[in-house]
Amino acid sequence: MTHKQIYLPLILHDSIDRDTLQSFIDMRSDGKKPMTQRALDMLIKKLSRLEAQGHCPNLLLEKSIIGSYQDVYPDDSTRKHVPGSFVAIHTDKSWANVSFMEKHTDKSWRKGL
Repeated sequence: MTHKQIYLPLILHDSIDRDTLQSFIDMRSDGKKPMTQRALDMLIKKLSRLEAQGHCPNLLLEKSIIGSYQDVYPDDSTRKHVPGSFVAIHTDKSWANVSFMEKHTDKSWRKGL
């Protein structure tokens, strides 16, 4: 069975990495659930909408690739710059000299409770 070729838009939102999106498309094809052009267009709109709600589009795609999901599923770990989130810990320069264990066992966020 042959699948129709789908094309990435020439102009793609700056925050969506082309290679990551292509990897998601390839993963879907490898899993025998190839995307249609309409499904790709809808996914891009969904990623833009989720980004407006504070989620990182590339992290959403990466989580879906790792889990072989057919769609993207937002959760707290995909939010941008939430203290203690994966994105915040790995992009915040103040964590540069902190050990792995300290980064992942930091309970300072609980002080406000």
